Amino acid sequence: MALVVNRLTGNIIPIANTPDYPTEQWLINPVLPEGVAWKYLKVVGDSVVEMTAEEKDAVDNPPETTPERHGREQREGVLLSNGWRLKYDKDSRAMMNDLKSLIDLAGDQIPGVSFWEANGTKHDVTVAQGTAILTEYAVKSAVEVMRQFSEV
Repeated sequence: MALVVNRLTGNIIPIANTPDYPTEQWLINPVLPEGVAWKYLKVVGDSVVEMTAEEKDAVDNPPETTPERHGREQREGVLLSNGWRLKYDKDSRAMMNDLKSLIDLAGDQIPGVSFWEANGTKHDVTVAQGTAILTEYAVKSAVEVMRQFSEV
């Protein structure tokens, strides 16, 4: 039994049956730098060495994935012309659709409507103002959702 390290991926197997690991693909019992966490090791030629500070930072702080960025953008919201930033995640869009349906059904019988910005700030407006806000929101959020779909 031996420790093996994959030459391509850097995957470490601490207890391995060496005949199962061809030396073209695996380093058998390489010397590992002392005191270095395995996640900070990499293969260079026939050796296992410690990563640079920049490489370690990339391991600890991987770049944001596209789905993560999309989720963050949706939570941060779209910027409306009045300066408000409204979320456009799935739940927020559903709530806005429900509000639009309520306004369509009850119209002026509603004394007013409320909007909450992504940061939690509440705004109370008239039904007419709410309709204008919903219209702008529908267009801007749809544009953003379609942009995100195109990036997947």
